[in-house]
This record gives sequence, C-alpha cells and structure tokens, in this order.
Amino acid sequence: MNVLIVSQRNVPRGLGRQLAYGSWYEAEATLAATAEAHFLMLEHNIDRQSIRIRRLLGRQLRQRVKPGLSLPPSRRRIGIDGRYDVAVILPFTPWELPLLEELGGLHHVADRVVVWYPEFWPSEAADQRLRHEPWHLVDDIFVSIHPAVRVLAEALGRPVHYLPMAADVPAFCPQSLCAERPIDVMNIGRRIPELHDALLDWARRTNHFYLYDTFTVAAMIDPLAHRRDLGQRYQRSAVSICSYPKHDLHQVAEGRRIIPQRLWEGLASGTTMIGMPPDEDLQRLAVGEVVVEPLPEDPHQGVAAIEKLLDSDANEIRRRNLELALRRHDWAHRWRQLFEVLELPVPLGTTERIAYLARMADTLE
Repeated sequence: MNVLIVSQRNVPRGLGRQLAYGSWYEAEATLAATAEAHFLMLEHNIDRQSIRIRRLLGRQLRQRVKPGLSLPPSRRRIGIDGRYDVAVILPFTPWELPLLEELGGLHHVADRVVVWYPEFWPSEAADQRLRHEPWHLVDDIFVSIHPAVRVLAEALGRPVHYLPMAADVPAFCPQSLCAERPIDVMNIGRRIPELHDALLDWARRTNHFYLYDTFTVAAMIDPLAHRRDLGQRYQRSAVSICSYPKHDLHQVAEGRRIIPQRLWEGLASGTTMIGMPPDEDLQRLAVGEVVVEPLPEDPHQGVAAIEKLLDSDANEIRRRNLELALRRHDWAHRWRQLFEVLELPVPLGTTERIAYLARMADTLE
C-alpha cells in the first residue's frame, strides 16, 4: 500500500515549531518508518497572508454560493509523482484545510484523503464558521479529543472517528524496570502555580530533584530531537505531574477533563503520574485503566502525597504502565486502528513494530 504524509515539519515558523506540537511529527515519523510512506512537505502554514485571504474568500464562496466549492489552486505544482492509496495530514488547528485547497486538493494523487486532528476542542467545533471550511477535500476525519467527536460530527453532518494520541514507546521506555530515576518529580507544561511554589520550597528544604520548565513559549530547532530528549527525562523521573489540558482556560476546555499528551509519555516511561486527573471513565475508555492519581487541592497536602509516592515501591505501577504502553499505546497501534477503520490493509512494517512491542512487554523484568 502506498501512503503519503502531508507534513509541515519543514515550515520554519508557526505553531509547528512550538514544543507542544512535537508529538505530531513523532506520529508522522512512525508511519513513515513502518509504512515506507512518502512525504509531501508544505512550504508554509496558515499564518501566510495568502492563506488567510484564501480561507476568508473560500468561506464566503461556500456560504453564499454552494457548499463543496473550492477556490482555484495556486500555481504551485505538487512535487510528487505516482499515485497513493491514502494521504494523511495531521493539522495543528481546525483551520488548515485551505493549505490543501491551495494545492488543488489531494485526490488527483491519492484515492483517499484522511485528516487526523490531535487537538480539536468541542468549543472550536461549535464555531459556525467551521462549517464552511473546505471539508469536501477530505474523505475521513479523526480527532483525539473524545467530546469533540459528537460535536464535530453533528456540525458537519458526517462521520468523525475517535483516535487517541500516543507516544513513541521505544523512545520513552526505560531499559529496565529497575533503572535509576534520579529526577524525583517532573512538572512540565501547564502547571498549578500554588503546587509549583510548594514543590520549589520542598525541593530546597529536602534536596530533592524537581525538574520544571523555566520558559513559557519556545521554538523547537529539531522536533524529533526534542522528543528524544523529552523521553530521556521521563525515563529518569520517578513521579510526573499529569493534569488534564487547559485546566486554567475554561473558555477552551469548558470543564472537560480530557486525556493530555503527557499521559501517554508518562505511561511509556513507566513513571508514576499524579495531578488533576483526566476523567476516570475516559481513562478507562482510552487507556484501559485509571493511571493518574488525584492530587489533593491543598498544595502542601499535594507535596505530602508526592512524597508518599516517592517513598513507596513503584515497581508494580511501572510494570503496569509500561505493559499498557507496549501493548496498546504506541503510534503504531494508532496507525493500525486508523487503517482498520478505513478498511485498508495494515502495512507490514506497522504489524511488525506492534509484534516487537508485544515481545518487549513479554520480557518486562
């Protein structure tokens, strides 16, 4: 089977260079390696003025004239030859389909066009303007935020599939369950300010190693190198803080406690996770078990709960997390699910990687 990946990894600026989006490229890399997929590299992103103008004009065309119409493509020629069974793109926002429209769509090079949105919030799906994006350019839609599935399907009047995120499990997995973990607590990404201050004080008083971000926005020079480095940090962390995304942005999250990307990374590394946990029913649905312990609201009680985890024997938790990740939550598992939903053959390399991960799970010690 011939697979084409439409990627923004070579675009030097924009959302694709922010740290939070590095896992998108990791998913692409796994598909490329296991399906021998080819890349179509986009030259720019939706920040480009011509794309903003195209989105506005295209929206008006479909709203006032007829749904399913496209603006003419630009004069740029798609730099690929041959025919593909399926083309896949992982956008960063719901507003990036004009990037495909600019190319004249992809159906002239691919039999099937699939869009997978790792981050698509129900609040975004409720935006009325979204209905007039060029959805006719794609055949199948996947999203990784479970509550958005129903909202987007109702808005578009077509099927939408749930496909959780994952991690490059071999890159995050420690060599051994007993491997040394010199980082006592890792707390990266969006954090709880009061807990952070309490952990800073605790680390100073007790000489524990507390690892946290010292910046708010940063650009990745090499997204895959960033992911490998992050994996090494997780492998060396005994406890990681894992809270549901955007817990401090109610206008976006609307109180929904969804699965964060940090959960898949913590799972693959075998670390013990604690925080403002995702919804327990959603954890059972997406992960298979509840794997994030709830953190007390009082920051000092939270530190005490973390200390208790550090003092306990975590081998069984690590074994459970690693086995779940190896058997169910690598990117290869997600690509297999996507191909199965599409009723397309699963690439041999994808099947072989899944079998290799299962053998790793069988030999956990």
